[in-house]
Amino acid sequence: MKTLPTILLIIALPLSLFSQTFEKLIKTQADDYATDAIELSDGNFLIAYNKGNSTYNDFHSEMWILNKSGDIIQTIEVPDYNDYKESAILNLLYIDSTTFIGFRSINNNITGDWQTNIIRIKNISNIYYMDFDTIIGNPEISMSNGDFILTSDKKLVSVGYIHGESNTAAIYITDLNGNYINSKIYYGTSGFLGTTIMEIPQKNKYHMFEYWDNDSSLFIIDKESLEIDTILHYPQFFLPRNAVKGINQNSYFVAGQSPYFQGNAHYIPSFIEINNNGEIININKYLVNEDTNSYYTINCFDHLNGKIYFGAVYNFSQHPPFHYYPERRWIFINKLNSDGSIIWQHFYKGEVNYMPFKVLATKDGGALILSTKYDWEDPTPNQFDLHILKIDSTGWYDGITGTSELMKPSQILVYPNPVKDKVNFVPGMYRNLNLQIFNSSGKLVIDCKLPSTKTINMSQLAKGVYIFVLSNNKGFIEKGKIIKE
Repeated sequence: MKTLPTILLIIALPLSLFSQTFEKLIKTQADDYATDAIELSDGNFLIAYNKGNSTYNDFHSEMWILNKSGDIIQTIEVPDYNDYKESAILNLLYIDSTTFIGFRSINNNITGDWQTNIIRIKNISNIYYMDFDTIIGNPEISMSNGDFILTSDKKLVSVGYIHGESNTAAIYITDLNGNYINSKIYYGTSGFLGTTIMEIPQKNKYHMFEYWDNDSSLFIIDKESLEIDTILHYPQFFLPRNAVKGINQNSYFVAGQSPYFQGNAHYIPSFIEINNNGEIININKYLVNEDTNSYYTINCFDHLNGKIYFGAVYNFSQHPPFHYYPERRWIFINKLNSDGSIIWQHFYKGEVNYMPFKVLATKDGGALILSTKYDWEDPTPNQFDLHILKIDSTGWYDGITGTSELMKPSQILVYPNPVKDKVNFVPGMYRNLNLQIFNSSGKLVIDCKLPSTKTINMSQLAKGVYIFVLSNNKGFIEKGKIIKE
């Protein structure tokens, strides 16, 4: 009998099929915090980690290299200064394939003035080290930073405001070594904080955003003189936080939040697309629930290969949504097309207080999510932990202890689960769904419409496991389990 030869068949499959997912929790006796990350060329991640006291804005920082499984494979200590209190590193910039820069605000313990600390990381043969760090800024100005960008001509630009002067916005420019190039303070503006900035190299301009409680302004600024050419006021009440380069060279995005004047919700995450003349192309708003606030924090807007990831906090009862508050909060992530239309939405975690601070679109079609977790019943009071999720292109991830049926990522939020009497269905951006609930024998026990968020009374049903099915006439369907106690 002949033995058939072994044939090795190699099939090229899309990279997204091999997406690595993980969940990681960093827990110490201090506050653990990270707000920015960069995906490296080998698929690993550079993360700015901070540990300290958020009440006093006092942190020690490190740079971490995480591999595709979420393991820390290298740690780079960032030195502290004897005469300063260091804030958390909020921004990381990719300079080239071997150079990365981080920024943090530092506060002089003696004078109380604020400056900026630049940290530069180099990579040689996959070994990362801190190349140098320096303090920039005029201590007499005492500028607190909002956002940072790297320009097309390799300048570092920061925007912010001047401490003690409420109606100011400021811009500060250095080279890659922190050497001073230019700066300007803008007085008598309608806002109090320069929040973010975008370079328009085709027109030799900067677009700088600031906001106040009832107004937003866009300053169109000459790159050389830093003089204001035009001030635009729009849209009313929009609070800009991050300017992100567009999918093409003719426009860019500004992510933030908009007010909501119906029901009990007051804030909803939103973003605008703006062309190079400062004109609005699109406004996109994402209402989750008319009776519950959602909040955009920082660095939670990113796009890659024409797909947008937009993250926010769902459910908070005070503004801003402080870490130390005993209420359930969910990480709410939208994956969108370039025009803002929805591909999917997911609610993550929510058993305690979670707040996302970074959403990074990754090359495999998924995303890395950095958040904080606060458990008010934790033995260490008033302390939050760093929570990291790596999701795939469908929004799925493999949890720390495995992802149970009840805790798996879902597009429709169903809580509490298990339920004693009433259960809430939060469809978010989906509307006019059909809801059916079946008992363990397959009998239909509840059949109703779900035009928006709705509370279903299950008190009359027996204890046990129930299956719910949500659907619409466009082909959407989601199934899950509810445990009735």
